[in-house]
Amino acid sequence: MRSFLLLAGCVFLLPPALLGQEDESDRKVRGKRASEWIVLLRSATDVVQRRQALLCLELAGPQTRKVFDEIGSALRLDGEEIIRLGSANVLGRLGAKAAEKNKDNNDKIPLKPAVDALMACLDREKSATVREAAADALARIGVEGRAAVPTLGTALKDDSAGVRAAAAHALARMGTSAKEVLPALIQAVRESKGKDQLRIRREAVFAIQRVGRPDGLSAVDALLEVLTKETEPANPSPDERKERLEVRCLVVETLGILGDVAAMEALKQTLDRALETKEPELGRAALTALTQLAGDRKVLVPVLVKAMTPDTKLLQDRFIRCQAMYALSQLGKELGEQRKPALEGLKKALADKLSEVKLAAILALGELGPEVIGDEARAIRDTLQTLRRASDKSIAEAAEATLKRLEK
Repeated sequence: MRSFLLLAGCVFLLPPALLGQEDESDRKVRGKRASEWIVLLRSATDVVQRRQALLCLELAGPQTRKVFDEIGSALRLDGEEIIRLGSANVLGRLGAKAAEKNKDNNDKIPLKPAVDALMACLDREKSATVREAAADALARIGVEGRAAVPTLGTALKDDSAGVRAAAAHALARMGTSAKEVLPALIQAVRESKGKDQLRIRREAVFAIQRVGRPDGLSAVDALLEVLTKETEPANPSPDERKERLEVRCLVVETLGILGDVAAMEALKQTLDRALETKEPELGRAALTALTQLAGDRKVLVPVLVKAMTPDTKLLQDRFIRCQAMYALSQLGKELGEQRKPALEGLKKALADKLSEVKLAAILALGELGPEVIGDEARAIRDTLQTLRRASDKSIAEAAEATLKRLEK
């Protein structure tokens, strides 16, 4: 019995490979161990063999011993651009997998060798294509690559527009850590105006949005310049027009998240412009941003009334109209002297031909309640009595509920 126990203990101590189990840190891929592919990557004179070694090391996985060191060395030292490019791409994909594994695993996979190699690439690599791939790889790695933030900030001034855009994208993936290079991001927003630079501006604005309050407040002036001082180019292509609209929407969204009341007038003008030019995406973004700003919210009432009952020549977007009514309903007693125009707008919406708008008006009146509605309650109750018999069940039920609230 004692001999059996000793034998069992010896078996337990045998390495996984001898037990028939695969060693995760030296996995076999296409007939060779990961350690053998590392040797080939390091020493093979044939470019095809080195490329194959890269692909097989990726298949072996990020837990492979020294995989980040060796691929990082190839990125720094290999004389062939195609190998350096492949190394940057593989580092990004393996780094993303390692970062994901590290979230739920106490035994962390060290990413420092990969991040260091990618940073060195951004600093010293001659090929813009490889530098761009290095920045993209850091974006894939995300916040675990935050040590690269200063290097990415410098890359925002790279000669290549592609590298600058990739660097801005990577900084957006770094979250609040990007605050370290906020001045460089602000400069990128101000300088990236041409149609070939719109991606840079979009990614830089998104990075500022991710930084958020309070650090991101220093970017408000630059964001406002995009809305108030820049004019659209003459005769842009449909693709350029679409991309510029996306950037403006992102700028508006970011101003709302930052919440600085200094953006109030610019956002009002943007909403007015969107209603006139019939751009629903921009209008929705502007209205949402306005409701997020700090300060006295009563000043928004005229804007909200115009948005919920727009002139027939303006954009008739049901989402904007319903959103405006909801925002009004949340003001409650804060309406003050703006109570009358707000109620007039809601009463007008009760007769709207769009059922969604009608329903939003009923719900908004119910939310405001009798204390706010006051002497307007009788006329509103008469309309609701009619609506409670509507064929649309949702409108009838909402009218019934709001009537009960007003009768109290």
